[in-house]
Amino acid sequence: MNQEEFFVAVLKALENCRIPYMIGGSVGAMVYGEPRLTNDIEKHLRDIAGMIQISGERLDRSYIEQWVHSLGLGDGWSAATRLAEADE
Repeated sequence: MNQEEFFVAVLKALENCRIPYMIGGSVGAMVYGEPRLTNDIEKHLRDIAGMIQISGERLDRSYIEQWVHSLGLGDGWSAATRLAEADE
């Protein structure tokens, strides 16, 4: 899945769930004619992995995994959880 397909999938999921959203940052800049893509998905995955580690057993993984599955974000979640487990 390329980045455009990913963004379309996320937007469709938000719309299907009737969740209001606003596009900002570099993605918003691209929409308004100033392309700027930082490709920093690794940083985001490390941030999520850190939150998983800090939250420990308090994290309701089954709840998160339900949303991950319904939004089609399994690959990202799997990558973040692998990072969290590797850093433990």
